[in-house]
Amino acid sequence: MYQKYPKSLKNDQKYKYYQHNQNCYQAVVCAMTSPQNPEIFRAGPKYASGNAPKGMCGAVYAAIKLKPEFEKEIIENFEKVTGGLTCKQLKGGKTSCSDLVDIAINLVKK
Repeated sequence: MYQKYPKSLKNDQKYKYYQHNQNCYQAVVCAMTSPQNPEIFRAGPKYASGNAPKGMCGAVYAAIKLKPEFEKEIIENFEKVTGGLTCKQLKGGKTSCSDLVDIAINLVKK
């Protein structure tokens, strides 16, 4: 099961990409593949800000797209840690978007 990591162990990739004008979906894909991955620019914008299927957070949607064989586990663990799956459920909560990116990256790495 995924556990939140202490801040000192957080993913450097999320800061590198999320803080440089990438949305949540793009930051996860960049961190786990390559900044030159065409998926980032082709699909990235349409999966951010609650625009992924069923209003899902773009970070978790990217994790699912990267490891579709673990979709059920990713969804269960993400929801358990964050308290939701959709941007509507997560916005204004205790977890920032950059932390949601971090959680998704760690679920893909698992």
